[in-house]
Amino acid sequence: MIKANVYIKLKKGVLDSQGKAVQELVNGSEIDHVENVRVGKLIELTFANRENINEQVEKLCQELLVNYEMEDYSYTIEECGDE
Repeated sequence: MIKANVYIKLKKGVLDSQGKAVQELVNGSEIDHVENVRVGKLIELTFANRENINEQVEKLCQELLVNYEMEDYSYTIEECGDE
């Protein structure tokens, strides 16, 4: 099996309210020197084989998974066992 990990994050300049909430939690903890927090998404897709996988992942991102006005994305593809 093949796994594609799609990483989606807000573009620079887009307000990240979840990141702001996490930042407040971090600031209230005993962890120092965290300057900024941004929250993103990870989408794991598993495929039966590698055939046309890049094209399939790109199509999914372009048509379904990513809001291009607000988000950027990247992805990795890796072999995986039966999970």
